[in-house]
Amino acid sequence: KGYHVETDLCVMNNSGACGFAVTIGVLSFLFSVIFLGALFYSDYLGNVKKVYYMVEFVIGLLLAFFWFVTFCYMADQWRKTTDPVPAGSQSNVQAAIAFSFFCVFLW
Repeated sequence: KGYHVETDLCVMNNSGACGFAVTIGVLSFLFSVIFLGALFYSDYLGNVKKVYYMVEFVIGLLLAFFWFVTFCYMADQWRKTTDPVPAGSQSNVQAAIAFSFFCVFLW
């Protein structure tokens, strides 16, 4: 996540980058569950299948864009961090930044 365990502050320059990444992750999960559920009922969609696929495509593009923004925001805040990083937090933050970059291509 990028939070310090004892103080519950974002390690990345005490910014909102941690909360932003969590928000985008939760929204991505919710949209994927909604579209997975709609896929099971695709037989009942009838004539709106084309609209369904277009909406899914557009939301996928938006989520890929937001993951790219999340990657840029987290990487920039990590670059600006001047406070000493608690032990064990550096690899967690770097993993969060890397996975936010991978999510751009997964969406």
